[in-house]
Amino acid sequence: MPWNVSLQSSHTSDQHVDLRASSAARDAKDYETFLNWLKVHSPFSYGDHDALVCIASGVVAGKCVNADQAFDIGVKAASVMTGETYADVKLKRKDRVTSISGDKNQVTVRGVEVEVNRTLLFMRITCVIRESSEMEEYLLHEFAKQPPSLFDKGIMRKNTKSVLASVLKSKVNVHLELPDNARFVLDGGHLLQSLPWPADPTYNQVCDQYVSHVLVHYGPGSIVVFDGYGSASSTKTTEQQRRAKQNTSPDILFELEMKTPTSEKAFLGNGRNKDRLIQKLKEKYEVVGIIVKQSVADADWLIASSAMITSTAIDGVPTQNSPVVVVGTDTDLLVMMVAQATPNMNLHMLCGRNPLHVYCVREIQEACSSIKQHLMFVHAITGCDTVSSIYNQGKKRALQLFDSDDN
Repeated sequence: MPWNVSLQSSHTSDQHVDLRASSAARDAKDYETFLNWLKVHSPFSYGDHDALVCIASGVVAGKCVNADQAFDIGVKAASVMTGETYADVKLKRKDRVTSISGDKNQVTVRGVEVEVNRTLLFMRITCVIRESSEMEEYLLHEFAKQPPSLFDKGIMRKNTKSVLASVLKSKVNVHLELPDNARFVLDGGHLLQSLPWPADPTYNQVCDQYVSHVLVHYGPGSIVVFDGYGSASSTKTTEQQRRAKQNTSPDILFELEMKTPTSEKAFLGNGRNKDRLIQKLKEKYEVVGIIVKQSVADADWLIASSAMITSTAIDGVPTQNSPVVVVGTDTDLLVMMVAQATPNMNLHMLCGRNPLHVYCVREIQEACSSIKQHLMFVHAITGCDTVSSIYNQGKKRALQLFDSDDN
């Protein structure tokens, strides 16, 4: 009788696939990553323990948000329907779940926050009007929390400030070289945003990069001026809130040896994080001979005034035509210097490094002599960091209006 003998033998491993060294190493790495994330996004770091907070983004929900009670609200709604016919069931709007996203379309009516469904409101209006001429009567009432001509989505309407700077710069020739023996005054906010962070750095590496950048390009004795973030209500608050809405991270209580768990843009979108970074930078800058100043709120005037003072005196000793270069791109800085600088001040503004774009403030003053005294008013009335712009009214148009009017 023929028979076969197996030439193969199988042996089962006494180890599970998840117990292998490679799998254990991967698990350990994932555990460390998650642990570091929890240290930064700790649910116990918020002062208001009764608030509903998204620990990933740091967004705090309003008082009407009850998404965490969704199960209880659902059980309550189901109990109301028990034993009732479908036609008799009535569910109230106040007894439904409100998410964070549903907490936005609200207006204050007699001191009470009321959610408004704009689409439903418009549909009801169109149902009751009998003639198109009646629409005007219904639209006479203002339902917006702020005038839409001055506010956009609850924040002061912002104009394109760079348009004004472009008009001023177009009146003179750009210089491609820095003046000799110049001292530098840097806009700290521009410095923080313009320098990309290295890949997967520690906070110490981030600080060292900012320090080396200033030393290499501008040298010791340079002045770096930062905004202030200590006040909850200042002239800079609205602009800081606008930037935070674009991309932000929760508060991070970091040490220099810690690795950065968020992107540069998200980290700098949080004013408290940025203020902590500035305090670390101040210590490092002062060690290498770089002067650091920090404003209470908006630093624009402190930057401009520091440049004007430095141009007329160095270490308290009066000087004549000492060149000072302001490093930044903010239109506010250029407007302040053009409007306020005196003829004995040798001021320049560096608006780009690749290639160099340097503008002489004195040349701009001579080219704009007819509107120089009105420049700050034009800039303010058409919208700046502290004044809301007017809808569909640009800076270029206002400047041309003043330039063409002899009075």
